[in-house]
Amino acid sequence: MLNRSAKQGVVILLLAFCFTLAISAYNISDKDVSIDFDTAIYTGRAICPEVNVRYLIEGKNYFVTYTNNVNAGRAVIMVDDVNDSCPTVYRYFDILPCNISNAGIKLSYTEATFSGKSKKPSVTVTFNGKELKEGRDYTVSYKNNKKPGKAQVIVKGKGNFCGEAVKYFYIKPEKVKSLKAKKKTSDTVTLTWSRVTGATEYRVYRYVNGKWKLAGSTEKTQFTVKKLSSDKEYKFRVRAVCKLKSKKLYGKYSKVLRVRTRLSGNDKIYISPKGSKYHRKNCSYIKTNKKKVTYSYAKSKGYTACTRCFD
Repeated sequence: MLNRSAKQGVVILLLAFCFTLAISAYNISDKDVSIDFDTAIYTGRAICPEVNVRYLIEGKNYFVTYTNNVNAGRAVIMVDDVNDSCPTVYRYFDILPCNISNAGIKLSYTEATFSGKSKKPSVTVTFNGKELKEGRDYTVSYKNNKKPGKAQVIVKGKGNFCGEAVKYFYIKPEKVKSLKAKKKTSDTVTLTWSRVTGATEYRVYRYVNGKWKLAGSTEKTQFTVKKLSSDKEYKFRVRAVCKLKSKKLYGKYSKVLRVRTRLSGNDKIYISPKGSKYHRKNCSYIKTNKKKVTYSYAKSKGYTACTRCFD
């Protein structure tokens, strides 16, 4: 005869055995299957929502298979009894395209110089460490990419990607050309140059004491530098500027122009008694027998400039 304690132990063992038999014979019902989520965003990797079946244990009573669970679209989850004793239960979830703005976008350059032709920097797009493919994952278009200013690169998502991202690059004005002295006096030089496409202003620089210093700016293609010394050589250069709201784009400097101002009335020059020209001190035409006079005196007597000494 079993005592009371032993009888209770036998009952518990019988109940556990019966429960195990019931579980192993349990048919997976559609209403007993649930998943963690039914919508996800594309990541480039397999997405596997957790599956729960009421009363059952994955691997012991059932197994789960995922298909179409990487790319954007409808993914399928199949839940099967380990004994293959009941029909497959299906669950579905949607993988939505990822916004392309979440990808890394890099341009081959962010500055260019105007050339009259459209500028199109190449685009590299990466996502989760992998380089995406143009035409399959995204498309590229350009806007305002010819004249100086702020140009746009528009990257639009495709396939597993949606939305668009905009990157910017800048087109600088071209180099100023045809810089020359239109007019000069004893204390001024008037400079002119060719118009530059897209320039909103021009900056004029003068070489002073070993450094280039800004002489002034203008919206025109002409500028007069004032307060200069007479009969002195100066160096000038000019560059174009394209002004934007938050940035200034500078073109390359022009070639350096050397200009000598004209003589003033009190400047000293040299003449020869028999000649009709005025010269500088070391002119080879008047090595001897020369006389120092003022420029105003020489002009009053009808002397004209020596072409070797003066331009």
